[in-house]
Amino acid sequence: MYRLDPAGTVTLVTRELAFPNGIALSPDDKVLYVTSSDVKQPVVIALPLDAAARPGASRLFFDARPLCEKLRADRPMDGAVVDELGNLWAAGPGGIVVLSPGGEYLGTVLTGRDTANCAFGGPDGRTLFITTSNALLRIPTKVRGHFHP
Repeated sequence: MYRLDPAGTVTLVTRELAFPNGIALSPDDKVLYVTSSDVKQPVVIALPLDAAARPGASRLFFDARPLCEKLRADRPMDGAVVDELGNLWAAGPGGIVVLSPGGEYLGTVLTGRDTANCAFGGPDGRTLFITTSNALLRIPTKVRGHFHP
């Protein structure tokens, strides 16, 4: 995974993910979340960002392997978004996996199909749009998505 800075310089961020995919920023812009679409490594890592948005050393934020086993699903982690409370919503085993800002598993929005991505939208930002293998879904939520200026 690479970073392109405002001056146009490309630098290596990490080699630890074979298939980095979804990315999201914490509401305070201090943490970059990266999902892995590798079925052998269905994880989310978190990288701290300094004031110039340069990433530091990554840490394992969430390992979806136990969830894959529990749900008998081999769907890796995919597209991600953050809500106003800092919770991470990411496509994964069973649908949309919801994680607290500390990486605690809060639950899954079960879609019943392979799920690829999600985004908050709608007039008040409280609608979660979900893309799957054969449908575009929308569900109302109690929280707003976090939208970076």
